[in-house]
Amino acid sequence: MKSEEKEKASEKLRQAIRWIASQQGDRRRLIEEASLRFDLSPGDEEFLLRHFAESGD
Repeated sequence: MKSEEKEKASEKLRQAIRWIASQQGDRRRLIEEASLRFDLSPGDEEFLLRHFAESGD
């Protein structure tokens, strides 16, 4: 993956984290929605599941 592609993927993940954190509701459902909304990879979705589970958020 090129540097520019990595930066774009990182920005999508940051946007998804901000969006999920600003929403109310079931985190798993929000993460699934964010994956579609921000065109995240399966690995990114898995990261979000772990991140929000660990943070208790």
